[in-house]
Amino acid sequence: MASSSTWKKRSSGPEEILPVPLAMPPLIWRWLSSRGFTESKKIDGFLAPSLASMTHPFKLKDMERAVERLVVAHVNQEKICIYGDYDLDGSSGIALLVDGLRLLGFKNVSFYQPSRFIEGYGIHSDALEVIAGRGDKIVISVDCGITAIDEAIKAKELGLDLIITDHHLARRNGEDEIIPQAFAVINPNQKSCTSGLGHLSGVGVGFFLLLGIKSVLREIKCDLKLCLDLFAIGTITDMVPLRAENRILVKHGLKTLSQTTRPGLKALLERVNLWGRDLDSTDVAFTFAPKLNALSRLELGIRPLDVMMCADPKRAEILAEEVIGLNDKRKNLQTELEEKILTQLESEKDQPVIILQAPGHAGVVGLVATKVTQLTGKAAFIVALHEGEAIGSARGKEEDNLPRGLAAATKYLDRFGGHAQAAGFSLPPGKFNEFKIAVLEHYKKLLDGTLEKISLEKFYDTDAKLNEFSESFMIWLKNAGPFGAENPNPLFRITNPVISEVKWLKGQHLKLVLSEGSQRFEALAFFAQGQYDVEIGAQIELLAEPSWNYFRGQRKLQFLIRDLKTL
Repeated sequence: MASSSTWKKRSSGPEEILPVPLAMPPLIWRWLSSRGFTESKKIDGFLAPSLASMTHPFKLKDMERAVERLVVAHVNQEKICIYGDYDLDGSSGIALLVDGLRLLGFKNVSFYQPSRFIEGYGIHSDALEVIAGRGDKIVISVDCGITAIDEAIKAKELGLDLIITDHHLARRNGEDEIIPQAFAVINPNQKSCTSGLGHLSGVGVGFFLLLGIKSVLREIKCDLKLCLDLFAIGTITDMVPLRAENRILVKHGLKTLSQTTRPGLKALLERVNLWGRDLDSTDVAFTFAPKLNALSRLELGIRPLDVMMCADPKRAEILAEEVIGLNDKRKNLQTELEEKILTQLESEKDQPVIILQAPGHAGVVGLVATKVTQLTGKAAFIVALHEGEAIGSARGKEEDNLPRGLAAATKYLDRFGGHAQAAGFSLPPGKFNEFKIAVLEHYKKLLDGTLEKISLEKFYDTDAKLNEFSESFMIWLKNAGPFGAENPNPLFRITNPVISEVKWLKGQHLKLVLSEGSQRFEALAFFAQGQYDVEIGAQIELLAEPSWNYFRGQRKLQFLIRDLKTL
C-alpha cells in the first residue's frame, strides 16, 4: 500500500538566497532557508541564542510586587510553601522553586502537592488551612492558581500572602477576565500583562520569579542555571512553543540534564540508557519523561517529585527500578482504554471534534486523547469512567482553544482548566450527553455550520539526497534544536534511494536499508503494519527525520520514516 497523502513544503519561500557559508553543509543552508533564515545575523542568533537576549523578569505584571515581598521574607527567614500541580510541569516547578529559593538563601522552604485523585487540580482551601496551621506565611503557586477565586479570599482570611505563578487561561465573564484577588498574580497570559512571555510553561514562570529575586539579591552568589534541568523537563513535556526564552533555556537545560547532579534524575537516565550522552528534546519527550509521567498518572505511592528531589544515590536506584515497573502498568491501562475508545471512532468521524467516553483509568485519559488527535487530526475530548467519576482530558491544536470549548459546556462540568492545546475537566457521569452536545455546538458555530475535513497534506522542509547526510550535518542540525512546538523536527523529502533490505520487527515496525551509490542507511517506520508494501530493489521517495541510533556505546545515523511512496 502506498501513501495517499499530498506532500508539500512548509514554506514556499526562496532557498539559497546567499552563498553557502564555507563551513556549513549545503543541506543545512537549504533547510535554514526553508525555515525563513536567510540572513547571517538571524542565522547566528538562531544557532547560538544568547541568554542576554531574554526579557527582563520585571516585565511580568506583579513581578516587582512579589519580589519585594519575598525579599522581606528573605531578611526575616519567614516560612514559605510552594504549591504545585501534580503533572510534570507542576512537579518540576515545585522542585525548581524549592531548589532555587534555597540556593538564594531562603532557609524555610517547604512544598505541598495535591493528590490527583483525592483532591484534584488546583489550589484547595483545605490545603491552605493545613499550610497556615503549620506556620507558613507565604504560599507561592506554580502551574496553577489563576482560577482560584475563592481560594485567594480564603488565603487572606488565613493570613497567607498568596503569590500565584501560572500560565493557564483565566476564567471569564463574557470577555472580561476574572482574576483572583491574591497578593500577586504573575501570569503572562492574563490580559493586563504585556511582557510578551505567554509562551512560558508553569515551570518557566517559576524560573522567572527566581530571576527576579536574584536581580535584587545581587549579593547572593549562586548559579540558577543549575535549575535548568528541571526547566527543560517541565517545558518540553508541557508542549509549549520552543521559541524565544523557552528555546534558549531548554537548550541550556538539556546540557544541564545530561550532566545532572540530582541522584534521582541521574539514576532514571541510567536506567533508560540515556546517561553519558548529549540529550535532545526527543529523548526527554519520548523516552525519559513518559516514565516520570506514569507516576503522576497512576499515583501509586511514588511521585515525579520524589524522583526529582531524591538526594540519596542508593534510594535513587531503587526508585528508578520502581518507576520502570509502574510505567509498564501504565502501558497496560492505556491500551485497555485506547481499545475501547478507538472502536467508537468510526461513528464520530464526521464531527468537527471527537468526544467519546469509556470505562478506564483516569490517569491515562490524556494519553488516549493525544492518540485520538494524532489519528484524526481533530481536537479530542476523552472521558474515562473511573471509580464512579467521569474524568476527562482534551488535546488539540492552538486554534482549537480547548478551554473556550469547555466553557461552552460549563454548566455540565464540575471543574475544568488548561491551555489552548491541552486541558482537563471532570463532570457528573450522567451529564456526558449534554456535555457532548454543548461542545459540538460550540465548534460547529466556529466552523460556520460546515465540518472540518481531515487534512491529508503532509509538510516537509526541503528536498535532499542520501549522500548529503553525514556526521557533520548532524552536528549542525543539533545546534538548530531543541525541536518541539513551533520549532518542529526537521523533515526532508529524500528522493530516489533504492531499498536493499526489508525487515519487519515484532511484526509491526518496518526496518529498511536504503542505498544510493556507496551510501547505505537504515530507516525505521514504527507501527507501520499494513501501511506500506515494499520490496527489495524498489526505488522510493520518503519523508524522513534524520536521527542518531545509539547501541552498545556506539551511534550511527538513521532515518525515522514519516511517509513513503514507491516510484
